[in-house]
Amino acid sequence: MKTTIVALSVLAILSPAWGQTGYNARSMGLAGAYQGLALGPETARWNPANLGLPGHPETCVELPSLAISLGNNALSLGLYNTYFSQDYFDENEQWDAAAKDEILGAIPASGFQGFNRLQLTALGVSWKRYALSMNTFAYCDLHLPFNLFAVPLQGLGLDPVELTDVSGEAVAGTEFALSGAYPLNLGWDKVQDFSVGATVKILAGHAYARMLDTGGRLLSNEDSISIDGYYRAILAGLPADGGSTGWGYGLDLGAAARLNEEWSVGLTLSNILGSLRFNGLEEAQGSFSFHQPGLNQDEFGSFQEYLDSVTVESDTTFATDGGVTWNPPRAAVLSATWRPSPRLALEADYHQGLNTTTGGSTTPRLALGAETRYYNFLPVRFGLALGGVQGTTLAMGLGVEWGSYRLDLAAAGQRGLFNGSKGVNYALSQRLIF
Repeated sequence: MKTTIVALSVLAILSPAWGQTGYNARSMGLAGAYQGLALGPETARWNPANLGLPGHPETCVELPSLAISLGNNALSLGLYNTYFSQDYFDENEQWDAAAKDEILGAIPASGFQGFNRLQLTALGVSWKRYALSMNTFAYCDLHLPFNLFAVPLQGLGLDPVELTDVSGEAVAGTEFALSGAYPLNLGWDKVQDFSVGATVKILAGHAYARMLDTGGRLLSNEDSISIDGYYRAILAGLPADGGSTGWGYGLDLGAAARLNEEWSVGLTLSNILGSLRFNGLEEAQGSFSFHQPGLNQDEFGSFQEYLDSVTVESDTTFATDGGVTWNPPRAAVLSATWRPSPRLALEADYHQGLNTTTGGSTTPRLALGAETRYYNFLPVRFGLALGGVQGTTLAMGLGVEWGSYRLDLAAAGQRGLFNGSKGVNYALSQRLIF
């Protein structure tokens, strides 16, 4: 059991962005309305066809960048600031009944869900109509039953409590992407420039974990308590092993058109082909039983001796044949970009997920973003999005341009507005444009 807990915990920490791995500070500041504005190596994760349109920089180098997202379906920022802050516990030794009721009231009866994402861009380079990039990603989705929160906060009654429907999946890997674009002359009066592009990806799997089965029951009466539980999980690439435990591939296809000096549109099919196969699997199984039949703790020499007398725990881990395949998030993204002036760009993106997987969702998402340049060296970004894994998202970003160097920062709330948001996103990106 310790091995399983360590593996899942490390993956969850690593996964602290929605299903698309190409999340950076510029896109985050626009709430994801970014496909038509992507330049250089980042086009590999947005629309590779952008590489074939005029106005693209001849050379661009993407420097180490980080994007992180933490979200859930229950606990809002306002609730956290009210009942989980140090100020609250300075005034109250513990949660009172009203606090417990409000916390439990925020958790749906269907259970608590957590969505965590991370992307680290190590390096990316583009030259003319070609780009190469390397991105490390981690996703972790977790579901916990309502009773797992109700029992610690409300205590046990005389009715049995079932602890079922615990599920989770986590995956971590690195994506090596090669992109290219080719401009085409369509001969259409209403299309000034047209380009098609593709991104071929090699995926290296570092770690994978999935809960296969869990169960538990809590019983109590006036003078005794009984707890029984079990779990089964599969693991690959434990952190101590290092290296890669699986390989896969991915393919993106894109098209982009510049209609005139102000308007452009694009379409991307992300991961239209692709999968990541993990090998070297281990299966972890364990059980836990605690039966306290009203024994007197004073009859034992120590508390540990008392626990040993009422607790039975077992766990084992063993290698299994075969492997497991993870399908990366597939999506179709349609974008429209309007540049009414050199100091203003507006974009709308429609993102439709094509599969349900860890890191992705089939819930459609509409994102609107604006980038303004009151000072040419200081771009400011705003964005609003609805739907998808992250729900309602309000975002803001800021950039600084100094010669060839670009530094961008962004923050966003998800699944709600302001104090009602149930998650946060942060990103830092940097690049060189020549």
